[in-house]
Amino acid sequence: MRSWEVRVDVYCDGDIVDIIDCTVDIHQVRKIDPVLKWRIYRLKGQGVSRNTTEVFKYKEASKSDYVNWGATWHYHLIGNMGTVYIGFVTIDWTTGVTTPGHTVCH
Repeated sequence: MRSWEVRVDVYCDGDIVDIIDCTVDIHQVRKIDPVLKWRIYRLKGQGVSRNTTEVFKYKEASKSDYVNWGATWHYHLIGNMGTVYIGFVTIDWTTGVTTPGHTVCH
């Protein structure tokens, strides 16, 4: 398992409301047949809000698709001051468009 520094853009109602800088452990599984087809990632760690300095526990499950050139990810952020963010995001690598899906923000 490897530790990475990641930036998490937090969406609520389609807009970025916060950015969380996280240190996470990453586990990945990939399919090669005979070239790389997809990767599934599981991330877990903690981060700090750039807006409030609230500390968050972070979990993410994501999939990178190298056939259709895109990615999806689900994230859960639980803050030590009671803030909760749960979201789903997709990105199309051919266009660079990021589309937030359903989000829960408390």
